[in-house]
Amino acid sequence: MNHRFLSAVFRGCPARWVTVALCILACGALRCRVIAAETASSIPGAIDLSKVRFEIVKSMFVSKLEGINASYTENQPEKFRGLLLTVRITKPASEALTIHGPDLDLHYNHGETYDVLNCQGLSGFSKSMDVDRPMRLWSTGIGSVATGTSTQDSDVLYMDVFYQYLEPDTKDVYLMIAQPTGLHYTTSGWKAEEK
Repeated sequence: MNHRFLSAVFRGCPARWVTVALCILACGALRCRVIAAETASSIPGAIDLSKVRFEIVKSMFVSKLEGINASYTENQPEKFRGLLLTVRITKPASEALTIHGPDLDLHYNHGETYDVLNCQGLSGFSKSMDVDRPMRLWSTGIGSVATGTSTQDSDVLYMDVFYQYLEPDTKDVYLMIAQPTGLHYTTSGWKAEEK
């Protein structure tokens, strides 16, 4: 679409209506449909937030962290630190739970601005808050943790989530847990070319 056309159409409209209209146009153009919150069980790997609750119970800034598969050492400790968040999770007892790193973005305020970070590590689950939980670190933002035989029966679990590059004036932090709200589109897949 032409920028001048959009300017003429939306001149004088409140910004929120322009945003809504553009989103509707984009969805129509992509032939997507919005997924309602009720369909959490039909989305692969989605967390049903009607059954599972998250609460940040502790935070700690670190310049070094030893993980199972890698370690973290901040190269500029005078400018940045890593952040470990301990999260209490309440879930139905005996129900399995898998949490994926890409579902845990951190939005936070520092100074007069904000930033968004991807999860860079997850610990395993524990039934007690004050125990060491082995941490898996990654640089790609891809990883997950799942309940096992010793934690699945519990209705309260703890885990640690790791983020890098937080400034010294970091204030409010918001752990954003992926919600089953978004766009759905069915592709036709792909096939390898025959040789």
